[in-house]
Amino acid sequence: MRRLSPVVQIGPYLVGKSSPTASLYFENACQNWLAEGRVEKIAPTVFASEYTQLIFRHDAGVPAGFSRPVTAYFMDDYWWPDRNLPWQYQQKSKLLEHRAARYFMPRADWVGVSSNVLQEYSKQEYPDVKAEILNPFWSEPMADLGHFGEQGLEICFLGARSHARDLEMVIPAIRAVLKQEPTARFTLSNTHRLPEDLTGHARVRWLPQMGWQQYRKWIVKQKFHIALYPLQNGPFNAAQSNNKLIEHAVVGATCLCSSHWKNGVGRVIPVSDGPESWAEKLCEVAKNRGLLQRLAKANKAVVLRENQPDLQRQVWEKLLFPK
Repeated sequence: MRRLSPVVQIGPYLVGKSSPTASLYFENACQNWLAEGRVEKIAPTVFASEYTQLIFRHDAGVPAGFSRPVTAYFMDDYWWPDRNLPWQYQQKSKLLEHRAARYFMPRADWVGVSSNVLQEYSKQEYPDVKAEILNPFWSEPMADLGHFGEQGLEICFLGARSHARDLEMVIPAIRAVLKQEPTARFTLSNTHRLPEDLTGHARVRWLPQMGWQQYRKWIVKQKFHIALYPLQNGPFNAAQSNNKLIEHAVVGATCLCSSHWKNGVGRVIPVSDGPESWAEKLCEVAKNRGLLQRLAKANKAVVLRENQPDLQRQVWEKLLFPK
């Protein structure tokens, strides 16, 4: 149990220097413990007090021989490779998250997940494991929504490379709204691909590839009116947490989201699956600035109640500093 998991030796070649999961589920809320030296950062996804090691997703990069008496393991994605994901992401999942989850879930002293769907997956696979749900915490401020009184229509897709196939579903919608709305502009990462007519479009803004810390500095300076969150049917997408809804509140956007995703009920504009449905709905709501602002305000209100560091700190304090 205390030995290193099977991903330690290969993992460092597949991961970055910082981890969004570790930031959102620990570092943002518990930065003072790190600054005071009560908790040490052992690897991008591993932290330890004198008693406990916290492992987020995997333990890649942990020095050989490192261990603590108590192990807490947290996973915020579906850990089995999903064939709806890009091939490269599937391979990374097989080598890292899948192997780590199968090793730690049945062995850890405490297990946490980021959604009720993941909690159900863990219960089915490991009936004796009682996984606890934690919400992410963004330390970035939420947008004040003043941009809804300004000219222009800013639309974004903030999905990572793992959502490349989801983006394909909204390409006709992007094309249609750029044609319909002369002031509309669409923003996405250059890690994605668009058809040739959109790749060079004057109102498509491509962002350079950024690491997690760079992205955090970038996002607080952005304001959008609409954020697209298409989710193809599949276990990986079904298990998504409310993280994107918080991220959309940071940029002040109303979210257009696949209707089968249940976490967004009452806070998003639901859209039926299919390119035609997305094109029709996006063009419709693009004309209704009042609706967009009302839903952005509603989501922000919920996020301000949910996005609380103490909810995480209470859990981690019991695990890291047992009396």
